[in-house]
Amino acid sequence: MGRHRQNGVDGAIALLSALAECGEDAIGTKEARNITGVPRTSLHRIGKVLAESGLVSLSRGRIATGDKASVLRKAYAKQVYTDFQRRSTRDVSVRTGFPKVIPGYFPASPVLSLGRARPTNRRRFHIGFSNTSLGNDWRMALVHSIEYGAGGLGDALDRLAIRHADDNAELQSLQIRSLVEDGADGLLVSAENSPLIAAELENAVRRGVRVVLVDRAIGGFRAFDSFVNSSDQLIGHVTALWLAETLQGRGRVLLLPGKRGAAPAIARLAAAKEVFRRFPDICITACHWTDWRPEIARSRVESHLRTRERPFDGVWSDSGLQGVGSLQAYLAAGYSGRDIPPHTGGDLNQVYKLALQNDVRMVAVDYPPSMGLVGIETLFSALRGSPVPRTISVRSDVIVTRGDSTRSVSSTMLFEDHVRWDLPDQLILQSGISRAYDPHSFRVRYPGNSYNRSAAQLARQSGAGTHG
Repeated sequence: MGRHRQNGVDGAIALLSALAECGEDAIGTKEARNITGVPRTSLHRIGKVLAESGLVSLSRGRIATGDKASVLRKAYAKQVYTDFQRRSTRDVSVRTGFPKVIPGYFPASPVLSLGRARPTNRRRFHIGFSNTSLGNDWRMALVHSIEYGAGGLGDALDRLAIRHADDNAELQSLQIRSLVEDGADGLLVSAENSPLIAAELENAVRRGVRVVLVDRAIGGFRAFDSFVNSSDQLIGHVTALWLAETLQGRGRVLLLPGKRGAAPAIARLAAAKEVFRRFPDICITACHWTDWRPEIARSRVESHLRTRERPFDGVWSDSGLQGVGSLQAYLAAGYSGRDIPPHTGGDLNQVYKLALQNDVRMVAVDYPPSMGLVGIETLFSALRGSPVPRTISVRSDVIVTRGDSTRSVSSTMLFEDHVRWDLPDQLILQSGISRAYDPHSFRVRYPGNSYNRSAAQLARQSGAGTHG
């Protein structure tokens, strides 16, 4: 017997709840019967009454939200989204989110939709994390954030298995398949943008695996429950706008984007170039991909400094990972103080230290690795059958050196209030873990981690791509 055969009110509530939790415009009557437990004749009668009131609409075996109920559904979705956004602010350094700069700096908010809730009787869950690589300190902090979140799930987590793919799409697709075949109930994925991976994830979803993307979207794959990241467009836009206004709309600029082909780097660079196009007297003198590695950025800048007396009036970097390399090149060449052109950066503790120690004008918008913690909690909510937002944007501050705000870009925090002098240069800020988080001494306990050691450290030490 169905769960809601006691009376029509229970059936109506069940049907409206199914529509509220559905991420689609409509559901079929067969699916509605499966979700609600209401027999076909009763469902037809309930649907007809609700349709007369404008709460649902009926058409050829499909039931959709009616005009009146859509208002309630949107309010429900907005509340769920707001709750997740509030929870996404994990670091005590995060204040009130992004400041308002000139109109159009941030794309319109995505349409709120909720992933379909598929309740399960499982009490403990096996979760897999497929990580594109451990190629830099930010990616290690992302792993730490996910592991920290896993530790907070307690007995509800049966196991967390982690795989690192060394930026190899074919290897990552095989690792995803292995995680699914090993019994993963849900996957957290930070992936290469590859058809191979999209196809493997589609297969996983067809087998009932829940999927949450973190950090990067995957072209052609739309069956995920949620996508958790922070705005790459905003990082590119705000930093470029600050640099252009600091230079008073005139000067030669060096661009140091991150990894060629990586979606975050592509989006940040595109947003920055769009800003610079608004300033006709800003000349982009050179653009070098850096793989988010300080040594590559330093080498590129040093080569320019050897051939020109003062080649650039400003240096744009989409992260402090390569911003550090640029600053090191200028310092090694004998530049100091305000002779070093204004820079942009973020994330890495060392870039904040160097800017303050050498009186360099700088703006930073961190890309918070705390999105990993938000991601695993979102996946856990989806596994338990709770509706989750399709997109979650983890907030960050705009951080400017003292006295260097511009007409359009005002700081929500100063460099000296964000830097951690007491912690290592390699620290990635806004991890969401704790104020005492040290990447070198990080320890964590969760099912599947036998030694209370991070999967990131163990993988780097062994050169292996697996843990858990």
